[in-house]
Amino acid sequence: MVPQSFRRTPERAGYHNGLEAIMPAQQHAGGPDREHDGAATGWQRLGQRLKKSTAGKAPGEPALIAGGVGFYLFARDFPNLFHLMAGARINTEGKFPELEAAIVDALQFFAVGFAGTGMAPNIVVNRTAVFVAALQGVITQILHDRLHVAPAKTKAFVANVCKMLIKGTR
Repeated sequence: MVPQSFRRTPERAGYHNGLEAIMPAQQHAGGPDREHDGAATGWQRLGQRLKKSTAGKAPGEPALIAGGVGFYLFARDFPNLFHLMAGARINTEGKFPELEAAIVDALQFFAVGFAGTGMAPNIVVNRTAVFVAALQGVITQILHDRLHVAPAKTKAFVANVCKMLIKGTR
């Protein structure tokens, strides 16, 4: 039996595919600590998705494209969680170390991808940050239907965006 707090009710129908999948309703209504916990869980789950989507891909462009498409699919499947992950404040004072660690772990898949392109190690982190930020922006526009892409063509579109971003960061 599914606990009441996890059930989708008409009142919560717009709040699906995200938070209630990981936290009961009474937990994610509780302020910044709870938001950071939810965001950390989201980044952990994204890391798991990226691990699966990049499995067997050679480091470099193939891994970056597969990771980018995996990032989109995660956001499509969990749009509210994706937005929470992007909205949680960055941990500048060490107050939310679990969130910071989860972000770093998830982004490692992209850093390894850039390192596999032969990029100088001293610029991998910056290129990873630019790539992920730009990709996150494109994905957000797709999710909000501001960037109109036919559902059947979205994966190919995101893969093409990844190719452009990789080319632009070299």
